[in-house]
Amino acid sequence: MTVAAAAVLRTVEGAPVPLQEVVVRARLQDLLADVEVTQSYKNAEPTAIEAVYSFPLPVEAELLDVEVTVGERVLRGQVVERRQAERRYEAAIVDGDAAMMIERPEPGLYVMNVGNLLPGAEARIAFRYALLLRRQRDQYRFLHPTTIAPRYGRWALEPHQVPESSLLVDHACRLDVEVTGLLAGASIESPSHAIDIERADGRTVVRLRESRLLMDRDFVLNLRTAAAPPAVVLQGPDIEGGHVCLALLQPDTAVAVEAPPRDLKIVIDCSGSMQGESIAQARVAVRRILDALRPQDRFAVVLFGSAHLAWRPDMQPGDDATVAAAQQALAGMIANMGGTEMGAALAAAYRIPVRAQATPTLILITDGEIAERESVLSGARSSRHRLLTVGVGSAVAEGLLRELAAATGGACELVAPREDMAERIVRHFRRIDSGGARLTIDWPAPARDVVGLDDPVFAGDTVAVFARLERAAAGELRYALAFPDGRNAADRATIGSPESAQADDTLARLWAARRLFELGRAIDSAADADRGRLQQEAAALALRYRLLSPWTNWLLVVPQAGEATHELPALRKVSQMLAAGWGAAGMLGAPRMAMDMPTPCGSFDAMGAGTLSSDSAPSVRRSVFARFSDLAGGDGEVFGSLHSRISRGFAADLRSLLKKQATHRRGYPVLDDLAGIAGLPPAAIVALRRLVEGGASEQAVVAAFLRLLLEGPMDASFDRPTRRLILKLCRDARVPSTLADQVRQVIRQVPGTRHLLAGSAA
Repeated sequence: MTVAAAAVLRTVEGAPVPLQEVVVRARLQDLLADVEVTQSYKNAEPTAIEAVYSFPLPVEAELLDVEVTVGERVLRGQVVERRQAERRYEAAIVDGDAAMMIERPEPGLYVMNVGNLLPGAEARIAFRYALLLRRQRDQYRFLHPTTIAPRYGRWALEPHQVPESSLLVDHACRLDVEVTGLLAGASIESPSHAIDIERADGRTVVRLRESRLLMDRDFVLNLRTAAAPPAVVLQGPDIEGGHVCLALLQPDTAVAVEAPPRDLKIVIDCSGSMQGESIAQARVAVRRILDALRPQDRFAVVLFGSAHLAWRPDMQPGDDATVAAAQQALAGMIANMGGTEMGAALAAAYRIPVRAQATPTLILITDGEIAERESVLSGARSSRHRLLTVGVGSAVAEGLLRELAAATGGACELVAPREDMAERIVRHFRRIDSGGARLTIDWPAPARDVVGLDDPVFAGDTVAVFARLERAAAGELRYALAFPDGRNAADRATIGSPESAQADDTLARLWAARRLFELGRAIDSAADADRGRLQQEAAALALRYRLLSPWTNWLLVVPQAGEATHELPALRKVSQMLAAGWGAAGMLGAPRMAMDMPTPCGSFDAMGAGTLSSDSAPSVRRSVFARFSDLAGGDGEVFGSLHSRISRGFAADLRSLLKKQATHRRGYPVLDDLAGIAGLPPAAIVALRRLVEGGASEQAVVAAFLRLLLEGPMDASFDRPTRRLILKLCRDARVPSTLADQVRQVIRQVPGTRHLLAGSAA
């Protein structure tokens, strides 16, 4: 997209879109993808702005480097502890300096913050990520997502992080891929885009046939080759000394002649977002699943949207007559069930009884577009079911589907429009029948901190196992498999010479990222006494290996010197393009359109014969932003009596007060203004007024008190603009540290307010 073209685009608020261009350069070297993404921003407004852009990356991608070009300066970002990064970023914005911060609020979702971009200024941000290419039979897949589809429900994110979609924006990017090494001779095709392929001098270059790629769908590249070996061992230097070894293994996990009977539950998303290509793919998937059933198998089917419906209330035999009845009932399945209450549907499926000693498997077919993730993941972890997920559509919520699979010892398949659904279903049945073998490895050198061995090994899948070695290894790596049916197998893989080891620290950082993933799973299931220790360990590891994580952000502050602005920048969120095919809008090969969401259907009768079963209608969910109620519990006061009296009402009143004064330039709040806020104890105002009577500036006293709120649990109730207004007030008031200490001490003495302070005892 040219700068001239981008300048005429407008945000929802009517302001020029600050994101000018995106360029993607990918290099697939052997089994590692190294991708550089450059985002260019320009402020075409007469005042300073803050551009905030939520964007997707592959879930298994690891951000390795960030470089920012502002004018003639080229600067490198650094990884900083999350809360410290947020404070430094906000301080820079309030001080009028330019700043860049990248956050990862959930797997696969990133937020770029470009603050204090002055009128006419440009910033180019280039970041680099690495991604392992995993073999599935003879195929490798490279996927680069470009947009985030709308999600059902309330996001558990800060307001500035929540992606917004718009039919009015038309983002595009330039993209090319270079393939070298093991995959250079592979046959290559893209189900998502028209491409041209050039081969010369042992490398292959893939370019888009069109000059630009509309950012409304994933870019998918499939590479097939029989030349790559089933086992590849790579090694490289460790940041902390020694070496890191990566074993990419595709063991022979041939299924026994007669696989045991299956207890299979099929859960299908029929919400409005699945209209068009997605529900068509889902119909193909269900047909293939039912065709693969045997008389000794048992199955159940649950459809969901705003409510959920079960085709027959219990597990059914896989005989010809029953399968034929299910095929007839589901042949006309359409996406007309409204919202996406996935959690309630999965819970209903989990409750369907299975045979004694059976290991129930659940196949979930969905685009995954829900905002409420944690309750769904928690239910899956405790379900004792293995989830095999099938993501359908042009912009699948990959993070949720991979997490559901990983949390339950399952696997995930993503199927883009025009891809072969039947092949994906066959893969899942191979996984069901192989049962998931357990892998052990005999490393050729003393190994420690091995990660990746806990995952089950399924037929046709590649497993990635990392280990830290005291020295570079050579020779052979031996591994063994133990199958659920008692069979055992063993094999070996050749390790290249130490001279062939990678020179950079990419493998070491990928090891650390996998270790962070395992620590995250441990934190989710840890007792309260252990959670803090594990979080500290994870944060320290992310800092040492310079990785973006739930505990760290990428940060860069650029002093503006004489150009610094003294006004807070206007927030400009960059909207997403509506995903192609979402709710039948923008189907591949058809013009984009907007469609109204149909009302839910009430029975299977709309799809054909069948017996209807339904649980109660979905209950109204509480807001995920009601974080004060989430923190209640324990002995004694819950944030003291202040919690029950101030709560969200106090935060809302304070936000309103600060916003009104900033909008109308009414100066700074005084103690009388705070006294009008519902729930603030009068004794707190009296204590602060005594400081003013003793000679302290009233503006400084109020600023110090508000800054105190940001140091304690109240901070969770404030949005970014409110925090920023408080910081600006503190800067303008020039609060002495002695006064800040005095305010802290007097507030500490006011009954019911001691839980405001960071580090106070309960």
